[in-house]
Amino acid sequence: MQFPSATILVAMLLPLPLFAAHPLITEDTGTQGKGNFQLELTSEHAYEEEDGTRETTVRTNAVLSYGLRDNADVILTLPHRRISSEAADGSRTVKQGTADIGLDLKWRFYEQENLSFALKPGLTTPTGDEMKNLGTGKSTRSLFLVTSYDAAPWEYHLHLGYIHNRNVLGQHESQRHISVAAGRKVSDKLKLAVDYGTDTPTSQASSLNTEFFILGAIYNLRKNLDLDFGAKWGLTPPETDFTWLAGVTFRF
Repeated sequence: MQFPSATILVAMLLPLPLFAAHPLITEDTGTQGKGNFQLELTSEHAYEEEDGTRETTVRTNAVLSYGLRDNADVILTLPHRRISSEAADGSRTVKQGTADIGLDLKWRFYEQENLSFALKPGLTTPTGDEMKNLGTGKSTRSLFLVTSYDAAPWEYHLHLGYIHNRNVLGQHESQRHISVAAGRKVSDKLKLAVDYGTDTPTSQASSLNTEFFILGAIYNLRKNLDLDFGAKWGLTPPETDFTWLAGVTFRF
Protein backbone atom coordinates (compact mmCIF):
# COMPACT_ATOMS: atom_id res chain seq x y z
CA MET A 1 0.00 0.00 0.00
CA GLN A 2 1.23 3.48 -0.87
CA PHE A 3 1.60 6.18 1.79
CA PRO A 4 2.52 9.88 1.68
CA SER A 5 6.33 9.61 1.78
CA ALA A 6 6.81 13.32 1.04
CA THR A 7 4.55 14.24 3.95
CA ILE A 8 6.49 11.92 6.25
CA LEU A 9 9.81 13.44 5.24
CA VAL A 10 8.60 16.99 5.82
CA ALA A 11 7.09 16.06 9.19
CA MET A 12 10.28 14.37 10.37
CA LEU A 13 12.31 17.50 9.63
CA LEU A 14 10.17 19.75 11.81
CA PRO A 15 10.85 20.48 15.49
CA LEU A 16 8.62 18.75 18.02
CA PRO A 17 7.97 19.50 21.70
CA LEU A 18 5.48 16.66 22.20
CA PHE A 19 4.65 13.77 24.45
CA ALA A 20 3.40 10.73 22.56
CA ALA A 21 -0.30 10.01 23.13
CA HIS A 22 -3.29 8.69 21.24
CA PRO A 23 -3.56 8.54 18.23
CA LEU A 24 0.03 7.27 18.42
CA ILE A 25 0.95 3.73 19.41
CA THR A 26 4.50 4.52 20.59
CA GLU A 27 4.57 5.11 24.33
CA ASP A 28 6.29 7.96 26.19
CA THR A 29 7.76 8.03 29.69
CA GLY A 30 5.36 10.68 30.98
CA THR A 31 3.18 9.89 34.04
CA GLN A 32 0.20 11.62 35.65
CA GLY A 33 1.77 12.57 38.98
CA LYS A 34 0.76 11.21 42.38
CA GLY A 35 -3.00 11.30 42.98
CA ASN A 36 -3.91 12.48 39.46
CA PHE A 37 -6.19 10.75 36.96
CA GLN A 38 -6.38 10.65 33.18
CA LEU A 39 -9.25 9.21 31.15
CA GLU A 40 -8.85 8.49 27.43
CA LEU A 41 -11.88 7.61 25.30
CA THR A 42 -10.70 6.40 21.91
CA SER A 43 -12.26 5.04 18.74
CA GLU A 44 -10.55 3.31 15.82
CA HIS A 45 -12.29 2.40 12.54
CA ALA A 46 -10.20 -0.16 10.64
CA TYR A 47 -10.79 -1.36 7.07
CA GLU A 48 -9.43 -4.54 5.50
CA GLU A 49 -10.23 -6.14 2.14
CA GLU A 50 -9.05 -9.61 1.10
CA ASP A 51 -10.33 -12.22 -1.38
CA GLY A 52 -13.47 -10.19 -2.06
CA THR A 53 -14.40 -9.86 1.63
CA ARG A 54 -14.43 -6.42 3.24
CA GLU A 55 -14.02 -6.33 7.02
CA THR A 56 -14.66 -3.27 9.17
CA THR A 57 -13.53 -3.31 12.80
CA VAL A 58 -14.52 -0.59 15.25
CA ARG A 59 -12.38 -0.59 18.39
CA THR A 60 -13.44 1.63 21.29
CA ASN A 61 -11.41 1.90 24.49
CA ALA A 62 -11.83 3.58 27.84
CA VAL A 63 -8.35 3.92 29.37
CA LEU A 64 -8.10 5.14 32.96
CA SER A 65 -4.68 6.06 34.39
CA TYR A 66 -3.97 6.88 38.03
CA GLY A 67 -0.76 8.28 39.48
CA LEU A 68 0.41 5.95 42.25
CA ARG A 69 3.56 8.03 42.59
CA ASP A 70 5.01 10.95 40.67
CA ASN A 71 6.87 8.46 38.46
CA ALA A 72 4.42 5.53 38.40
CA ASP A 73 0.92 5.00 36.96
CA VAL A 74 -1.52 2.11 37.05
CA ILE A 75 -3.57 1.85 33.85
CA LEU A 76 -6.88 0.05 33.27
CA THR A 77 -8.12 -0.52 29.70
CA LEU A 78 -11.76 -1.43 29.03
CA PRO A 79 -12.14 -2.35 25.33
CA HIS A 80 -15.11 -3.01 23.07
CA ARG A 81 -14.96 -4.42 19.52
CA ARG A 82 -17.44 -4.55 16.63
CA ILE A 83 -16.38 -6.65 13.63
CA SER A 84 -18.47 -6.47 10.45
CA SER A 85 -17.66 -8.68 7.43
CA GLU A 86 -19.27 -8.33 4.00
CA ALA A 87 -18.63 -11.07 1.42
CA ALA A 88 -18.61 -10.64 -2.36
CA ASP A 89 -22.11 -12.16 -2.57
CA GLY A 90 -23.48 -9.43 -0.30
CA SER A 91 -23.87 -11.58 2.82
CA ARG A 92 -22.91 -9.83 6.06
CA THR A 93 -21.98 -10.94 9.57
CA VAL A 94 -21.51 -8.80 12.66
CA LYS A 95 -19.74 -9.77 15.89
CA GLN A 96 -19.45 -7.40 18.83
CA GLY A 97 -18.83 -7.29 22.55
CA THR A 98 -16.27 -6.67 25.26
CA ALA A 99 -12.69 -7.57 24.34
CA ASP A 100 -9.90 -8.62 26.73
CA ILE A 101 -9.50 -6.15 29.60
CA GLY A 102 -5.97 -4.87 30.23
CA LEU A 103 -4.09 -3.80 33.38
CA ASP A 104 -0.67 -2.13 33.14
CA LEU A 105 1.87 -0.42 35.35
CA LYS A 106 4.13 2.31 33.94
CA TRP A 107 7.24 3.11 36.02
CA ARG A 108 9.70 5.80 34.98
CA PHE A 109 12.83 4.50 36.65
CA TYR A 110 15.42 6.87 35.18
CA GLU A 111 15.32 10.59 34.39
CA GLN A 112 18.43 12.67 33.81
CA GLU A 113 18.41 15.94 31.91
CA ASN A 114 16.82 15.22 28.50
CA LEU A 115 16.75 11.43 28.70
CA SER A 116 14.29 9.18 30.54
CA PHE A 117 13.44 5.47 30.63
CA ALA A 118 10.33 3.63 31.76
CA LEU A 119 9.15 0.03 32.10
CA LYS A 120 5.57 -0.96 31.37
CA PRO A 121 4.57 -4.50 32.41
CA GLY A 122 0.99 -5.52 31.71
CA LEU A 123 -1.51 -8.33 31.46
CA THR A 124 -4.90 -8.96 29.90
CA THR A 125 -7.75 -11.11 31.18
CA PRO A 126 -9.74 -13.37 28.81
CA THR A 127 -13.00 -11.40 29.02
CA GLY A 128 -13.55 -11.31 25.26
CA ASP A 129 -15.36 -14.11 23.42
CA GLU A 130 -12.62 -15.89 21.46
CA MET A 131 -15.26 -17.62 19.31
CA LYS A 132 -16.21 -14.18 17.97
CA ASN A 133 -12.54 -13.12 17.58
CA LEU A 134 -12.98 -10.65 20.45
CA GLY A 135 -10.32 -12.17 22.70
CA THR A 136 -7.53 -14.74 22.90
CA GLY A 137 -9.19 -17.16 25.32
CA LYS A 138 -6.29 -16.93 27.77
CA SER A 139 -4.54 -14.24 29.79
CA THR A 140 -1.55 -12.59 28.11
CA ARG A 141 1.50 -10.86 29.56
CA SER A 142 3.69 -8.09 28.17
CA LEU A 143 6.72 -6.00 29.03
CA PHE A 144 7.75 -2.78 27.27
CA LEU A 145 10.82 -0.58 27.58
CA VAL A 146 10.11 3.06 26.79
CA THR A 147 12.71 5.73 26.01
CA SER A 148 12.05 9.45 25.64
CA TYR A 149 14.63 12.04 24.61
CA ASP A 150 13.86 15.75 24.75
CA ALA A 151 16.33 18.09 23.07
CA ALA A 152 13.96 21.03 22.79
CA PRO A 153 12.47 21.84 20.43
CA TRP A 154 12.96 18.22 19.34
CA GLU A 155 11.60 15.17 21.11
CA TYR A 156 11.81 11.45 20.29
CA HIS A 157 10.24 8.27 21.69
CA LEU A 158 11.32 4.65 21.28
CA HIS A 159 9.12 1.71 22.27
CA LEU A 160 10.46 -1.87 22.53
CA GLY A 161 8.29 -4.70 23.77
CA TYR A 162 7.61 -8.39 24.15
CA ILE A 163 4.15 -9.97 24.41
CA HIS A 164 3.53 -13.51 25.65
CA ASN A 165 0.35 -13.95 23.62
CA ARG A 166 -1.18 -17.03 25.27
CA ASN A 167 -4.22 -18.01 23.21
CA VAL A 168 -6.51 -20.78 21.98
CA LEU A 169 -6.63 -19.44 18.42
CA GLY A 170 -3.40 -20.89 17.01
CA GLN A 171 -1.71 -17.48 16.98
CA HIS A 172 1.98 -16.75 17.55
CA GLU A 173 2.54 -16.80 21.31
CA SER A 174 5.87 -14.95 21.18
CA GLN A 175 5.44 -11.45 19.74
CA ARG A 176 7.84 -8.53 19.55
CA HIS A 177 7.16 -4.83 19.02
CA ILE A 178 9.36 -1.93 17.90
CA SER A 179 8.11 1.59 17.22
CA VAL A 180 9.34 5.18 17.12
CA ALA A 181 7.45 8.47 17.23
CA ALA A 182 8.15 12.13 16.61
CA GLY A 183 6.04 15.26 16.42
CA ARG A 184 5.88 19.04 16.39
CA LYS A 185 3.94 21.67 18.31
CA VAL A 186 2.78 24.09 15.65
CA SER A 187 0.86 26.40 18.02
CA ASP A 188 -0.12 26.70 21.66
CA LYS A 189 -3.09 24.46 20.91
CA LEU A 190 -2.06 22.09 18.10
CA LYS A 191 0.52 19.30 17.98
CA LEU A 192 1.37 17.13 14.97
CA ALA A 193 2.98 13.69 15.19
CA VAL A 194 4.23 10.73 13.19
CA ASP A 195 4.64 7.13 14.31
CA TYR A 196 6.19 4.05 12.70
CA GLY A 197 6.25 0.53 14.07
CA THR A 198 6.62 -3.14 13.32
CA ASP A 199 5.30 -6.23 15.13
CA THR A 200 5.43 -10.00 14.93
CA PRO A 201 2.37 -11.08 12.92
CA THR A 202 -0.50 -12.52 14.92
CA SER A 203 -1.21 -15.33 12.46
CA GLN A 204 1.20 -18.25 12.24
CA ALA A 205 0.34 -18.45 8.55
CA SER A 206 2.45 -15.32 7.96
CA SER A 207 6.20 -14.98 8.39
CA LEU A 208 6.13 -11.32 7.36
CA ASN A 209 6.09 -8.73 10.14
CA THR A 210 3.34 -6.16 10.30
CA GLU A 211 4.39 -2.56 9.66
CA PHE A 212 2.37 0.63 10.12
CA PHE A 213 2.66 4.38 9.80
CA ILE A 214 0.51 6.92 11.65
CA LEU A 215 0.04 10.61 10.95
CA GLY A 216 -1.83 12.35 13.77
CA ALA A 217 -2.76 15.59 15.51
CA ILE A 218 -3.58 16.52 19.11
CA TYR A 219 -5.61 19.66 19.82
CA ASN A 220 -5.83 21.18 23.30
CA LEU A 221 -9.44 22.37 23.54
CA ARG A 222 -8.94 23.77 27.02
CA LYS A 223 -6.94 23.04 30.16
CA ASN A 224 -6.87 19.28 30.87
CA LEU A 225 -8.96 18.46 27.78
CA ASP A 226 -7.43 17.25 24.49
CA LEU A 227 -8.93 16.02 21.22
CA ASP A 228 -6.93 13.82 18.85
CA PHE A 229 -7.26 12.62 15.27
CA GLY A 230 -5.14 10.40 13.07
CA ALA A 231 -4.81 8.01 10.17
CA LYS A 232 -2.94 4.72 10.17
CA TRP A 233 -1.64 2.98 7.03
CA GLY A 234 -0.68 -0.68 6.87
CA LEU A 235 2.65 -1.03 5.07
CA THR A 236 2.77 -4.84 4.82
CA PRO A 237 -0.02 -7.35 4.00
CA PRO A 238 -0.42 -8.71 7.56
CA GLU A 239 -1.20 -5.20 8.86
CA THR A 240 -4.74 -3.77 8.56
CA ASP A 241 -5.03 -1.75 5.35
CA PHE A 242 -6.26 1.55 6.81
CA THR A 243 -7.58 2.89 10.12
CA TRP A 244 -9.15 6.19 11.18
CA LEU A 245 -8.24 7.20 14.75
CA ALA A 246 -9.93 9.65 17.13
CA GLY A 247 -10.09 10.27 20.84
CA VAL A 248 -10.64 12.62 23.73
CA THR A 249 -8.48 12.89 26.86
CA PHE A 250 -9.53 14.27 30.26
CA ARG A 251 -7.10 14.94 33.12
CA PHE A 252 -8.29 15.55 36.65
